[in-house]
This record gives sequence, C-alpha cells and structure tokens, in this order.
Amino acid sequence: MDLLAVLSTEAFTPRGAWWELVQRVKFTLIAWDLQAQLYSRFYHWKDCIKEFKPPITESRYALLVGAKSNGNAIGVTELCVAPNPAPPEEVESWGLAENAPYLSNLAVDKRFRRNGVGKALVEMCEDLSVEWGHNVIFLHVE
Repeated sequence: MDLLAVLSTEAFTPRGAWWELVQRVKFTLIAWDLQAQLYSRFYHWKDCIKEFKPPITESRYALLVGAKSNGNAIGVTELCVAPNPAPPEEVESWGLAENAPYLSNLAVDKRFRRNGVGKALVEMCEDLSVEWGHNVIFLHVE
C-alpha cells in the first residue's frame, strides 16, 4: 500500500526543497485513503453494509494496479460508480444514466511513462465499466 501511495504522491506533487513537507503530508493522506478504501470494503464489509447507506443505488469500486513481473507497482488508478457529473438537463436529453463510472487518481511511475502503462490502465477501466453495464465513463483531471 505504501508503494502505491509513493507512486501517487510523486505523480501529483511538484519537486523542490520546501515541497518535501507537502509530499510527506500528501503521502500520508493518500496512504490512509487507500487503506480506508480497501479496509472498509473487504475486511468489514458486513458491518459496512449494515451501517452504510450510499447516496447511489450502485456501489462499485476498483483499484487497478499496473505492475512489473516482479510485482513492483508502476501504475495505479481508481474507478468507482458515482453520481453523474453532467448537468441534469444533459443527463436526461442524452439518455445518460443517473450514476456513471468515474476514473480518478491515474498515476504512472515516471520511469515507465510513454510506454503504454496509463493507456492500459484506462482501457482496463473502460472494460470494467462495460462489464458493470455502463456505456460512458467520466475522467477526473487537474
């Protein structure tokens, strides 16, 4: 989990002397977020189901990791079903679903960029979205 947090931290945080503190804080927050996502969904799923009332009827989440044959992570992204971010009139006029897959936090180790890792992760998200019964996917970018 820590390696995935390092990968995400390095992908989204600029380099520089005073950025080191920012990176440490961001690393900690990303590591906590990843741990919370996996822990709450897999280890206490029965308790989560009893107590959690999702704002949407479909609750799906996937953490996709690209790795070398030795198991070292070189890319990561998250996919979840979330309320459709399109304006309500467009959702209705375009015949879009109320909820849609949402791809976020795509990061690739800088040593492996421009080698198709990000593309492969996005394609996996597209395939998973279709498997989940959706024909549209939203991408969060900054």
